[in-house]
Amino acid sequence: MVDREMSRNLLDVKRTQLRILSLMGAQFNELEKSILGAGTEREMAAIYGQDPLLPFDASLLSNAYGTLNMRKLTGEYTYVHFIPQDEDIKKGTLSIMTTKIDEWNSLLQSQTGGMIRNVIVIATKSPTQSVTDDIISSLSRYSFTWFRYAELYFDITQHSLQPQNVKCLSDAEVGELLKNPGVKPSLLPIIKSSDIFARFHGWKKGDIVRVEDEDFHVPTAVTVSIEYYLVK
Repeated sequence: MVDREMSRNLLDVKRTQLRILSLMGAQFNELEKSILGAGTEREMAAIYGQDPLLPFDASLLSNAYGTLNMRKLTGEYTYVHFIPQDEDIKKGTLSIMTTKIDEWNSLLQSQTGGMIRNVIVIATKSPTQSVTDDIISSLSRYSFTWFRYAELYFDITQHSLQPQNVKCLSDAEVGELLKNPGVKPSLLPIIKSSDIFARFHGWKKGDIVRVEDEDFHVPTAVTVSIEYYLVK
């Protein structure tokens, strides 16, 4: 018997994951574009070759995407790894993920000469400290981000209280910003790289981001405030 609620939740998670990648400049094939639109659980099952009458295998959603390095404005690859919702995170899980990354790197190098630079993992629970240490050790050459399924049921960047105009500055833009008197990275307000808003946008430690927000405190006018933050 298929758990319809779990299937709907998984569809929401996949949609949000694709939106996260779109913020990183990713392009999608026509099949995955349909999930961003009006996709249903049955359509999603068909896209990934899954029997719609059986519980959906979340690991089928894992994929690699061409994305944009916002600081260097160069292309790179991001691998998204889904851990099945009923699976505990253990060292065997890390071994499977590492094997998948190696397979994708081999394919990408042969076809494009590129390699994966970023890894996003989606699981039901956060890993234990021991597993986290193993992941950091094994995947030290990658930029690594972790999401729980529940964090992706809703696209937080679309919330009415979140600023809609945000941008990670390129290295050249950072250089121009720091030419202003009194502007130093150490003096900027901080946003943690672990903050869900930072993770949604793919911001990494050391990034400087520009946040433009509308201020409605003045009754007769709407003013725009611009602030810069250091991701730490």
